[in-house]
Amino acid sequence: MTSKLSGTDSGSGPATEEAVVADVLLRTLTEIFDERDRERRRAAIAELWAPDGLFVDPMGRFTGHEALDGAIQTLHEQTVGYRFAAVGAPVTHARGGLLRWTYGPEGDESRVTGQDAAVVADGRIVAIYAFLDNPNPAPKAPESTSPTE
Repeated sequence: MTSKLSGTDSGSGPATEEAVVADVLLRTLTEIFDERDRERRRAAIAELWAPDGLFVDPMGRFTGHEALDGAIQTLHEQTVGYRFAAVGAPVTHARGGLLRWTYGPEGDESRVTGQDAAVVADGRIVAIYAFLDNPNPAPKAPESTSPTE
């Protein structure tokens, strides 16, 4: 893989490794983890994920395309109406990066938040370790009223 080590890309040469990592991370979030259509998700996994790629989160350790797809399918079945969204740009270096994200219903302020630490090689995810900031956010409590005497 050709890259510019300066970290700048004029647009006329090959993308920097950092730019490739950022693109892979953002596409993984939207085209894999947020994708509800299983066939499109599987096609994106085949393109963006190493065959023996590893995904680790609090629910388990998943190795390979089928295991990853199964874990995401289960998540989608348990959280109907939830969506992933990136929070800012990924922080990257030549072989990996960090992407902050949210997950939950649109407009819900108590969305799950977290970050993925990723290892990337040859433009494909080799491993993602997902860390949740608030795995079980508390629902908004109704406003209480105090009894009057």
